[in-house]
Amino acid sequence: MDIAYRSDAWQVLFGAVSAASAALTGLLFVGLSINLKRIIGTAEHLGRAREVLGQLLSLLVLSIILLIPGQNRPVLGSELIVLGAIIAGVSVFLHTQTIRGIPRGRKARWGARIAIFHIGTVAVPIAGISLLLGRYGGLYWLVVTILIYFNWSTINAWTLVVQAVER
Repeated sequence: MDIAYRSDAWQVLFGAVSAASAALTGLLFVGLSINLKRIIGTAEHLGRAREVLGQLLSLLVLSIILLIPGQNRPVLGSELIVLGAIIAGVSVFLHTQTIRGIPRGRKARWGARIAIFHIGTVAVPIAGISLLLGRYGGLYWLVVTILIYFNWSTINAWTLVVQAVER
């Protein structure tokens, strides 16, 4: 069996992802509390705050699912498909709320920026489908999610903690 389809081979990576996402979520709450009035006063900043929190919590849940011992490929694949659908549904709902609050001239730009975010979201159910089929990359798809979500949440957290004060 190829390493891309064995969750036990990915334990170290997802252990590190769970620890990092949990720690960053705690730091996010500290950072948000510093600029809370500015963040909740702007639709874009509030949307960024929800994105960061959602991405870090998604990575934590994803890691917990991958760290459950003894799961076979079909079960894990099904869990990833369901998790991906939940993340996508919640993301679409929250992004719709954010876009409604953004002034007309900036809506298109906001929509374009979240397209990158959703590449990471779509990779979760693709990984699940790949596990079910036993080909096309398996758990390697989740590396896309990890990289996009960590980078995206870091950029957004920086914007909320540092740049929100400047604007």
